[in-house]
Amino acid sequence: MKKQALSQVQLSALVWAGGLAPAAELLPAAALSAGRGAWLAPLAALPLAVLSVWLLTRLAGDEGLARGILGGLGPWLGRGVLFLYMMWALGLLTLRLRLCAGRMLSSGYRDGALPYFLLAAAGVVFWLAGGSLAAFARAGQMFLTVLAVTGGAILLLSLPQVRIIRLLPLWREDVGPIFRGGLAAAGVLGWR
Repeated sequence: MKKQALSQVQLSALVWAGGLAPAAELLPAAALSAGRGAWLAPLAALPLAVLSVWLLTRLAGDEGLARGILGGLGPWLGRGVLFLYMMWALGLLTLRLRLCAGRMLSSGYRDGALPYFLLAAAGVVFWLAGGSLAAFARAGQMFLTVLAVTGGAILLLSLPQVRIIRLLPLWREDVGPIFRGGLAAAGVLGWR
């Protein structure tokens, strides 16, 4: 069987589409701790996000992240770190699947039980995983386009309701909550 590879654009589209779901769900609650400057919390998270991307890129080097970790940390410690990372990712994916099944149950409650919705969501995930990598990447690009267009439309339609007095002025006492909200936003961005 011929080895399939993703282009950089397809990989970026999959990462962004995968990161938008937890961001859309968790960022509003994370920004609540920022108080009046909640709209600045994602900007306060930007330095942490840039630092983490820089560290991961530096660790990955030319051979990729997994081989970079194995080469940089040694074979045993590197495998241990990769195993912990994979188990953490599996736990996060399990949590995401449970939250999606709960959302399906609450949005269309018809005397169903959560295990049935969980099995349906898991079946869709396994069906997508069983297909070709190229089709999965194209679906990811399509989902990202739909999410970006929808998010842009929501932003444009909500701009007339923005009141500048609610956004500004910010005072010294607003800076601490903004940075606390930035830490929460950085945690949300860490799902990717």
